[in-house]
Amino acid sequence: MAPKFKQVYLLKDKQLGFDCSTQGEYQGVSSLFQPQLNSFEIYPNEKYEEKETRDIKNAIDQYSKPPVDNSWLQLVAQYNKFSKSFEVMLKVNINRSFAQKLCTDLVEPKLLVQGTFIYHRKRVNGSWQEGDGTSHIFRVIDIDMKKQQTISDFEGALKMAEICNKAPEGTWLDLKYFVILQWRDTKAEFPSVRVNVLEKLFDEKLLADCSLILSNGTEVKCHRNVLAAQSDVFHTMLTSGFSESTSHKIEMTDVSEEGLSIFLTYLYTHKINTMVMTLAIAVELLQTSHKYNVSALESAILEMLFHKPNNWYSLDSALSLYFMTTNVTAHSLLCEKMFDIIKRNTYGNGQNLRSSALFKELEANNPKEAMDLAFKLLEDAKI
Repeated sequence: MAPKFKQVYLLKDKQLGFDCSTQGEYQGVSSLFQPQLNSFEIYPNEKYEEKETRDIKNAIDQYSKPPVDNSWLQLVAQYNKFSKSFEVMLKVNINRSFAQKLCTDLVEPKLLVQGTFIYHRKRVNGSWQEGDGTSHIFRVIDIDMKKQQTISDFEGALKMAEICNKAPEGTWLDLKYFVILQWRDTKAEFPSVRVNVLEKLFDEKLLADCSLILSNGTEVKCHRNVLAAQSDVFHTMLTSGFSESTSHKIEMTDVSEEGLSIFLTYLYTHKINTMVMTLAIAVELLQTSHKYNVSALESAILEMLFHKPNNWYSLDSALSLYFMTTNVTAHSLLCEKMFDIIKRNTYGNGQNLRSSALFKELEANNPKEAMDLAFKLLEDAKI
């Protein structure tokens, strides 16, 4: 994992004019940065140790008191006699004691200077006239605070030099920029060795203390604390004096072994692949997640079923889902979709509906629900 760096503003939204109307061998110089405690500002959404900000403020306060050394960062337009043109560079001259103190208190401190510039030309009467109006970026990264150095290959240097070499007298660059202190956040690097504890528990069944019993008698090992944390229904079963709280066994006879495996995988990892899921398994998961109040999984299955094309469903599967969802408010959209599929598959005198094995079973076992659906189809047909 790449190292993470924390950062604070040493200077923010500074505006500065830089004379780029260099004539002959004139050297243009502007001071970009000298330390000032009132310019210190925390970076948005950054979290600091109290000691970090205290050490930085103490260093700034100590070395910003008069007399202050020459500018620590200077923007310079310097004439090159060999190329007969100007080059723009950043001269770095950080106070050595200041740099040493920060290097002692922080890990790998460095500076970043970034901003924009627009060039303006001054008229004879003293008013300002914009150049081409284009805003350009300049950026100097990874500035080593311990080295006195000159940096000429930073982003924007060539454009500045181009303006300097072409600019008539009275042309200035209008700079707006910030100076940031960055340092390595060593604490953020520890998660790189972290393992997914729940996945490890699920894969290896480490210290499993609970069994889920399928209809065929198969026992699937798992962990009570995971079940209780993911489902308030499981939590009640395992902690409120029910038989499951002492036997540590829960019967789940209305779900297949494959369906239970996918259900448990979700409880431990929050991972599920609905792209390759069969309708039968999806229906099992919808029932199971609703029964045990695993709302996130229930929502994921509902969304999958709702967005499947109508031809993905047979008449019997649409009937099954319709009666499963008809009295559940959260399933109303899916219920409406199933009714629409049933309606489209019911034509003429409804002979195909009455020939459905599932509908015949419903007429025998729950004639009221069968009659309610028949009347609803008739009413919809009149509309």
